Amino acid sequence: MSFVTLSEDILLNILALCDVYHVLSVSAVNKSLRRITIAKQLWLSLIQDDAFRAVLDLPPPNLGELEGYSAEELIDLVKRLAIGPSPWWSGGISIAMPYYKEAGVEARLLPGARYLVLQSRTGEGLCMYDVWSGRLVWKCTIPSSTHWAIDLVPGTALVRAVLAVEAHNLGRNLYVEEIDLTIGESERKFAIDFLTRFCSLLGISGDFFLYSLPPSVISDAETTLVLVNWRARAYVVLNYGIGSNSIAAQVVLIPGYIIAAHPEDGEPPYHLVLTITDLDSLSPYWKSGISLRDQLSPRDIPFAVQERLKYNGRPLGHSSVNIALSVEPSAVYRGAYNILVYAGEFPSPHKRQTSLAERMSNLIRGRLRLPPTVAVARQVLLSYKLTPPLLRGQSCGWRLVSAKRSPPVLYPALSPRRARIVCERGEYAVSYCQF
Repeated sequence: MSFVTLSEDILLNILALCDVYHVLSVSAVNKSLRRITIAKQLWLSLIQDDAFRAVLDLPPPNLGELEGYSAEELIDLVKRLAIGPSPWWSGGISIAMPYYKEAGVEARLLPGARYLVLQSRTGEGLCMYDVWSGRLVWKCTIPSSTHWAIDLVPGTALVRAVLAVEAHNLGRNLYVEEIDLTIGESERKFAIDFLTRFCSLLGISGDFFLYSLPPSVISDAETTLVLVNWRARAYVVLNYGIGSNSIAAQVVLIPGYIIAAHPEDGEPPYHLVLTITDLDSLSPYWKSGISLRDQLSPRDIPFAVQERLKYNGRPLGHSSVNIALSVEPSAVYRGAYNILVYAGEFPSPHKRQTSLAERMSNLIRGRLRLPPTVAVARQVLLSYKLTPPLLRGQSCGWRLVSAKRSPPVLYPALSPRRARIVCERGEYAVSYCQF
């Protein structure tokens, strides 16, 4: 049976399972399908979708308010939420957290802006609150020096946390806890205790987590990344040349991929490369046990995409500018990601050097200029779109969206949050941006 011959109700039910991108794609097929795709019922469903709202850090949907919109107003609202303007918080929703007595607390809002994690520096450990209800959903008593990362399992009430807990100043025990937020109980799924105390967690996604080891652990010259499949109890050691060059790499773990902006291997100047590695391509390299050997060098790491970053034909990666990398899921295209890279532009080739005789002559004539103050390289912001493969076994889609010069920023916030934490007199609240 042809897709277009299905009844309107069936088509609406099918479209309600899609994301905004695919609904808009169907609307461009013909006038009949376009009429169906502008139904108010469909856009009410799209704007209430948990995945859409989580990416944009939106508050819980107000169905009564949304039902007062027309179909055209709902479509316009989705457009404004997805592409801008920039968020603002004046008059937004604030939900207060219970009073937290301890001083020196780190507050972190998890992706989706529904859960707030408070880490005490004086012994209370980690506390996770459901912002929408103000309910304490999980508490873990751990040392204040513990490093942690949390992954929210899509479509479930499960959370996975990886914890690097200092053990008697000799090293760190590393655990993966699976937390059921409906009952507030956790179960330990993975544990290792051989790590150096100086490891740093970089993230957890599904069955994988990523951490870094300092140069002294394996190599005196380079920081090393270790990717762990905690369910299979296996690991692979990656080396992007971090620390061996004049600029440090940035690495992000997302579902199915590792994305890295790092200096290319070889001799200086170290130009910047963006590399996307499919986790499935690492299958021949997994190891078991506790020995951290057999590193993969930058030349050995398999990649789905590798691009030498440029702006107007000039390479990026000048050492005077800190690299910044941001990878955020797309609100309108499920499985797609927006990638931002911030880096320094190498200057144009120097003009011909004057000889000693010419410089002396210019000095006598009063035309010799003092050497200019060393300036920071001009900053560039590149934006890419990563789209999932259409069929299993195919490579991901990849394209440059925009490239522009950016004002100099020491540590740029490439993807500002649409919700923020407010703390007043020891009470925490989360403010959401207005529509």
